[in-house]
Amino acid sequence: MSENLPNGWKRVKLGEVCIDISYGYTASAKLNPKGVKFLRITDIVSDRIDWENVPYCEIPKTEIEKYKLEIGDIVIARTGATTGYNKIIKKNNIECVFASYLIRYRVNKEIADPFYVWYNLQSDKWKGFVDNIVGGSAQPGANAKQFADFEFYLPPLHEQKAISGILSSLDDKIDLLHRQNKTLEEMAQTLFRKWFIEDAKEDWEEVSLGDFFPVITGKKNANYATEDGQYPFFTCSQEILKAPSYSFEGHAILLAGNGDFNVKRYKGKFEAYQRTYVLIPNEEKYVGLLYTLIKFFLSEITGAYRGSVVKFITKEMIEDFKFKLPADRNNYMFNKKLQYINELYEKIDYNLLQIRTLEQLRDTLLPKLMSGEVRVKL
Repeated sequence: MSENLPNGWKRVKLGEVCIDISYGYTASAKLNPKGVKFLRITDIVSDRIDWENVPYCEIPKTEIEKYKLEIGDIVIARTGATTGYNKIIKKNNIECVFASYLIRYRVNKEIADPFYVWYNLQSDKWKGFVDNIVGGSAQPGANAKQFADFEFYLPPLHEQKAISGILSSLDDKIDLLHRQNKTLEEMAQTLFRKWFIEDAKEDWEEVSLGDFFPVITGKKNANYATEDGQYPFFTCSQEILKAPSYSFEGHAILLAGNGDFNVKRYKGKFEAYQRTYVLIPNEEKYVGLLYTLIKFFLSEITGAYRGSVVKFITKEMIEDFKFKLPADRNNYMFNKKLQYINELYEKIDYNLLQIRTLEQLRDTLLPKLMSGEVRVKL
């Protein structure tokens, strides 16, 4: 690190600004809402903690206080491919303890702002630090002392709070847009269920998914992904990778052919993995309806509703899936419903564009603010 620091800044280690560093509680996670919430590695690897899906655990009342998470606590994954992943606790209206494969760092708020400290753990510098610890190990991992040696710059407390305030305001806007999108997705599902399931008529025509699009797959293997690729690369993973070129262009539904059978939607140029189904409707007006329908009937399409274990989706399972629609698909009201569902997804796409812009701004500002290259007016 360069020592050409702004006045009042100093170099510190993570452990030096913490009043407590602890390993988590060992227990089995339970879906049954009994006991307290139990935060695990799998709950912190996505962009945000989905508290609704965090499981529970049974823990003696005398032990809860020892492992309870508070606002400002930072939890870091210490094992596996997710070593170094971390989250800060932003709300404490949920009683929650943390699991043993996480390490909790509780910041001394008299000398450091927890959010400022946490934003340092979102930097490329942190990622490089973790990579150096785990190296090429077949079983990646780190301990509390190793993480505690991470060095970063610490400005005066009031400046820390100003810096984290700027970055937090961007993250708050991003979170709000994500929540809006979740609501819009739920609206689309609700309207689909009402209009095309509950209000379905006896004289509606039976049709198949194969009537609306050709069922094809991507041709690339997973190794085609690149860090600096220009185009989205859809695989069977939830994560969207990047590719240096594209094979598809259009408004598509992407269905993972194995794994968790996740369903995505994308408009533009993109690439796809060889086990990902690329479904581009012959008429774009059906995109919103078909995307919502596939998500709604996913268990039926895969046969999971029958209790059977399906390892992969076949082309025929998609093509032959039957459902009912009005025979007259030029009907005004039918097309208004299609349009309304499409408009919900257009709002989602607009929000996603805003999210990407805000994320780029945050990621550009973060290293500049943390190094003192860009100063906050106080």
